Amino acid sequence: MKSMNKHYFITVLISMVLIAACGNKGTGNNGDTPSIDDFSFNYAIKSKANTSEKKGYSIECTVAGQSGGHGKLIGVFGKQNFLVDSVAISNAGYMKFTEQSNPNADSIVAGMYFILLPSQDFIQILVTDLDRHFSLKTSTNDLIRDMQVSNSITNELLYTNLKYQADLDQKFAEVNNAIEKNAAGSEEKTKAETEKQSLLVERDAHVQWFAKNYPDNFFTKFKLAGQNPTLKEPKLANGEIDTIKQVYLYRNEFWDGVDFSDGRLMRTPVIHNKIEKFIGQLTDQRVDSLIKYADFVTEKAKADKEIFKYIVNFIALKYQPKKTTLMGGEAVYVNMIDKYFTQELAFWSNPTEINGLRREANEMKPSLLGKTGQDVTATDVNGKSVSLYDFKTPISVVFIYSATCEHCQEAAPEMQALYKEWQPKGVEFYGICTDAEEAEWKKFVQKYGLTFTNVIDPSYDSNYYKKYHIDITPEIYVLDNKNNHKIVAKNLKPNQMPQFFEKILNGE
Repeated sequence: MKSMNKHYFITVLISMVLIAACGNKGTGNNGDTPSIDDFSFNYAIKSKANTSEKKGYSIECTVAGQSGGHGKLIGVFGKQNFLVDSVAISNAGYMKFTEQSNPNADSIVAGMYFILLPSQDFIQILVTDLDRHFSLKTSTNDLIRDMQVSNSITNELLYTNLKYQADLDQKFAEVNNAIEKNAAGSEEKTKAETEKQSLLVERDAHVQWFAKNYPDNFFTKFKLAGQNPTLKEPKLANGEIDTIKQVYLYRNEFWDGVDFSDGRLMRTPVIHNKIEKFIGQLTDQRVDSLIKYADFVTEKAKADKEIFKYIVNFIALKYQPKKTTLMGGEAVYVNMIDKYFTQELAFWSNPTEINGLRREANEMKPSLLGKTGQDVTATDVNGKSVSLYDFKTPISVVFIYSATCEHCQEAAPEMQALYKEWQPKGVEFYGICTDAEEAEWKKFVQKYGLTFTNVIDPSYDSNYYKKYHIDITPEIYVLDNKNNHKIVAKNLKPNQMPQFFEKILNGE
């Protein structure tokens, strides 16, 4: 595989390390139960406030039953976690995190943190401008249910919720077990299903209590942001659930509880968890849908610079060429670069990087899925000038390769076999060699017995590299010649091509 272009890297704090909003022996606010393997200590990222925002902190924690060792204070940014501080734990289970214990950090900023114990269990806490000096007391018997918080209303609310959730999880487990083990229509199953609905109503009321009584508290903002919409049941004329509309409503309400102007949410897992689910699961993996909903959430994210930065980079990186597995997915990448990687909006980057990204995106535009595949005229192995548009068959395949590329060498015999099978059915192949050495190219053609049209353009007179974007070789494009040479497939492996041939030839 050869890289054809110089790529510019998007700078963003994104890593794929799972973290959930919970403590041990309970279910998290987002339904995840992490283990110590979920933590990645990244010393390169420091949680520092701006100089004008420097504030002290003092977090005391006593864990009965924990004797000795070190406690680690772990910070969160999106899906990345990093070590903030480490202190000794006394034989009585006491530890204290302060700016004096962490001379390399000026302060800690508002967000979610975890106190990691030697036992690999952890304690979840929230820090705000008003919650910087507080104490916690609990025991190794049950870190959540035994928790006592002093001098922090935010963490009192957090543990009120975590204790409630721990009890609720147990009730849900019992009713779910009853639902599963009893026969449909039985009195026991009906009773369990009714009880489950009551628990769901009770849980919603519990969340709304925080919204009513502490609407501006950081815990409430975090809790509401992590909620999922109520699944509605719109009906079709025949009385069945309209699943298409159901998904549409759920997706469009998915961000309703998020206060995008609260940048503190960026230092919890909630923004990452939601954007990952929204783009990767709730949005149909078709280019037009992805672009629509990428814009939908990105426009909302403009309310806070850090959230905006994260959302933009997350989506762009997910559909970046060479990373996306979605055919045509680079169109989503191009859209993000076009609209949001501008000198005015991309404050995290510099003019050189921005210009490079935009230049690359512009180079990709002519050969995006759905665009018209442009003509190329170059010299074949007999020294004859041959045009791609010379083919009058229903389908043309553009096979761009390098004679020295191992993956191209693997693909060549497969492409020849496809040509022999499909050329009589109306599929022509047009090979373009990216190398400058004609001798090496002709040796390649002869070695693999390529009988379809093969051309070379060492002086780049045809501008094929501008007409068909090449980030790696081999690069394959399928053109529907009956539809103005429309690019209907790209970035395929040879064994994936027949299904597209059949669809086009059958008029699908």
